[in-house]
Amino acid sequence: MTRIPAIAAVTVRGAVRSRVVLSLLAVLALVVVGLPLTVRGDGTVGGLVQVLLGYTLEFAGILLSIAIVWAGCGAVSLEVRDRQIHLIAVKPVTALELWAGKWLGLVALLAFLYAAAGAGVYAMLRWTTRDAALPAEDRTRLRDEILVARRAIAPRVPDTDPAAREKFDADRAAGRVPTDAPLDQVFAMYRAEARVAAFAVAPTGRRTFEFRLPGGAPADRAAHFRFRFVKSMLDLESVAGAWVFAAPGGAVRHEVAGQWKPGSVQSLAIPGRALAGLDAVEVTFENRDPSAAAAYFDPDDGLRLLVHRGGFAGNYLRSLLALLLQAAFLAAIGLTAGSLLSMPVASFASLAVVLATRLTGTIAGFARDGPVLFQGAGPAEGWAAALERAYQAYFVALTWITAPLRGTDALERLATGQLVGWGEVARMALLQIGVGCGVLAVAGAWLFRRRELGAAQG
Repeated sequence: MTRIPAIAAVTVRGAVRSRVVLSLLAVLALVVVGLPLTVRGDGTVGGLVQVLLGYTLEFAGILLSIAIVWAGCGAVSLEVRDRQIHLIAVKPVTALELWAGKWLGLVALLAFLYAAAGAGVYAMLRWTTRDAALPAEDRTRLRDEILVARRAIAPRVPDTDPAAREKFDADRAAGRVPTDAPLDQVFAMYRAEARVAAFAVAPTGRRTFEFRLPGGAPADRAAHFRFRFVKSMLDLESVAGAWVFAAPGGAVRHEVAGQWKPGSVQSLAIPGRALAGLDAVEVTFENRDPSAAAAYFDPDDGLRLLVHRGGFAGNYLRSLLALLLQAAFLAAIGLTAGSLLSMPVASFASLAVVLATRLTGTIAGFARDGPVLFQGAGPAEGWAAALERAYQAYFVALTWITAPLRGTDALERLATGQLVGWGEVARMALLQIGVGCGVLAVAGAWLFRRRELGAAQG
């Protein structure tokens, strides 16, 4: 096993001698310093942090991903083309050891570059958000809402299927259900309507949402309740109401009355003592709007309770580690492609995979949303229905295949003070390193053995 670290060391030394590392460090320095000076936020302290943590680190990550894929493609293919690989191939080194050593060297370079980028961004963040540069209100918001690690807890989703089924059966018996459309698609519409109704608050009405609190809530740190809604009237006038926080079936712990504008994200600070000792909390919205407007909260992300779980430094480290794992997997893709293909072809194919990492969310959306080929052209029958099923099956399969490529929203959550947990990092390591890189290592070693070293490389 000592041969693998030796090959990794040779890979690192080669990159340093070729000045690739120095070039990337210079580019990263320009990004870390220049991007925050050219891209302006929304003028708030949250916008400033978003530019530094979201845009700057994201752009640096894209540059490093492209560079490491290119380096991975050239780590084998260029050495084969220039006949340098013969110096290793004649020694007692297996193809798998060669692949693992090259990959380990690339990951070591990645770790160094990500550490440099992370340190630069962190220094810029601390300098631009120093006490002398911010008013007291911004310093408080920075400390309590942004530079923290808070778990975002969604409300318990009620079972709306019985209500949807009851209404569907009643309408079907009354002849109000369309007969020219598949019943499963019609019932899906009833389910969606029932789900929206479960998150609606009628005029002068009230609705209670239950939030589980795994691990409880600290008494000495405020929690924050974030919500966003739309109203039934086509105007942007504020809706009056009250939020009531209570123990399940118990006494009221905290109440906030006010007026809130629809469409924008609102946030309420909840004293830690109001949630201390609870493993769940019931949050009730009372609609007191004088214009008799109903309020509709988004079932997917309209309500979140954010509870303190740690400091910013640990959250920042875990976010960088998540980005490193993603880039390490891309390095494995480039290395495997370079084990079979020439440098230009391997680079083109691997960079296409990098692009696919940015589209995995779209692919998953196609698989989730179902057939759309003949949408609006009437019910699909016969060959059309078969094409619809094949189309959806294709995207479902593509979703599974691209699962290791799926990126992380760690930077987005980091910039808004949300927790990036060790459990998530461990799952990424298992999926992308343990499974993804493991499969690519075996494939790369097998492809390299089949490649004719003496063949001319174009």
